[in-house]
Amino acid sequence: MEALEAVLRAKTLEQIERLERRVVRDTEEQVALGEKRKEIADLKKRVEDMTKRRNDLQQKLKHFPTDSLRAKVLKDTVVEGVHATALPPHLQEELEYLLVAHRCAGTTARILKKGRVRIQFETTYRGEYFEPFYLELEFTGKEIEYRWHTLPAFIPLSGLTAKYNDGEIQFRVLLCMLHSYVSAFVQRRQQTMELSGKYAEYLGEEISSLYAYNFIQLVLNIPAKGSGGRTELVVHLYYKELQSDLPTRVRCSDPGDLPVHRGRIKQAFLTLPLAEAFQNLFLDQNIEQG
Repeated sequence: MEALEAVLRAKTLEQIERLERRVVRDTEEQVALGEKRKEIADLKKRVEDMTKRRNDLQQKLKHFPTDSLRAKVLKDTVVEGVHATALPPHLQEELEYLLVAHRCAGTTARILKKGRVRIQFETTYRGEYFEPFYLELEFTGKEIEYRWHTLPAFIPLSGLTAKYNDGEIQFRVLLCMLHSYVSAFVQRRQQTMELSGKYAEYLGEEISSLYAYNFIQLVLNIPAKGSGGRTELVVHLYYKELQSDLPTRVRCSDPGDLPVHRGRIKQAFLTLPLAEAFQNLFLDQNIEQG
């Protein structure tokens, strides 16, 4: 009898231990299942966020002057050695959205290796992208040193990196200042080229300027209203602030018989892009064309 009771106790204990192991296993499976469900929920959330981001980028793209922009972005972009225009149409479209969003940021950074970063500054004029400028920086302890760049030579890079070299906030200020320099430079240059291209017939000679486009000389031959002749007008534009696309000082010769006075000429060039200032002064019902 005692032997039978011992066998029953042993079997009971074995069943209890088996049940305990099953409870532990079931608990672990429940925990793993919960983690899997959370992971799935997180993935779904990421998909929803990416879908929303894609839709937002599609909407932004609709408001760009897209023909020239698409051509520029796709022409200049190579991804992993494959030219963008060689990609399948659906991938090309997705790449296009990402590139537009990337360039819209204005200033972007790419980590090359530990402690070394390449900054890319985008430039635009009238909705069209022009050349980006690059700057490679290396962080050595608390110091920031530049290793390579394509920035215009007139930008005081050494002085700026030495001045704004204390922490993240100053680093952001440095990037903003550099972007404003290259952006204003391209704006001044493109304004000059736009005026030369649109109104070449009114230029007495080729527009002259310094490398930084911080001094521009215009020699204009303006038809005088009613006289059949032309009046030569010389305009000098001075840009003391290299982070601005508008001049800080304007000098001009005597407008003579032109129906605009010197003060109005100066004000127009101080406040408007070159081509718009010219049109406002001399083409909007002020002079005879031809």
